[in-house]
Amino acid sequence: MSTQEPVGEAFDFGRVIQRTFQVIGANGVLFAVGALALVSLPLLVGTLIGLQWAGNPIFGLWIAVGSLLSALGSVVLQGTVVRAAVGGMNGAPVAPREAVSTGVRFLLPLIGLAIVSALGIWLGLILLIVPGVIASLMWSVAAPVLVVEKLGVFGSLKRSRDLTRGRRWAILGLFVLYMIVSFILGVVIQAVGLPLGVSSSGLFGLNDATMSVGLIVFVFASSLVNGLQGVIVAAGVASLYYELRTSKEGAAPEDTASVFD
Repeated sequence: MSTQEPVGEAFDFGRVIQRTFQVIGANGVLFAVGALALVSLPLLVGTLIGLQWAGNPIFGLWIAVGSLLSALGSVVLQGTVVRAAVGGMNGAPVAPREAVSTGVRFLLPLIGLAIVSALGIWLGLILLIVPGVIASLMWSVAAPVLVVEKLGVFGSLKRSRDLTRGRRWAILGLFVLYMIVSFILGVVIQAVGLPLGVSSSGLFGLNDATMSVGLIVFVFASSLVNGLQGVIVAAGVASLYYELRTSKEGAAPEDTASVFD
């Protein structure tokens, strides 16, 4: 994983996938705890508290609060995964504390990046679908660029555009594959949770706004899907960034590692 690849070497689809799951396996505990604590737990708690107020306007407020905290947590998780993934691919694993602190430190820049890129992509989709898809491919590695190279929001978008040039069809294929994997995981987890959430009292086990164990299992499964998808996407994008730098620019592992010093 840490062997330097020559400049101009063909983009290797399989190498990106291999690195993605190697990184997830090597950081399994960190990523699992991060996904649960930062993404799944806020959504779970907000939903369960909200359901205590079913039929009351405060129900929607608790759901919104849980969703907002989960969204912020997913941004921190993204920065955490990128830091741990790139460090691992460089052959220099980082401590969990350092990875999480990186995610927290880049929370606001990553939010700004997400807003700017989302506006650009949605504008492209509204005007014509193809420009929106192209924009999403161009800016696909902007987040790792922001965390690793610290170029700022617009500098990261430009750098991502340059790195992905000539590789976008392959990146599109990767995105499709990651979406399929995430979808399958979601279906499997919810297929287990949904039957447990259905009782003779009614769908999701609700009876006079009282929650059943089955409902808790179902909501937890749903929130777990969000966390798992966040880890897979963040690790995949970090692996893609590493592949683009090493195959297109010939950047050695120590070159990508030095930006953290």
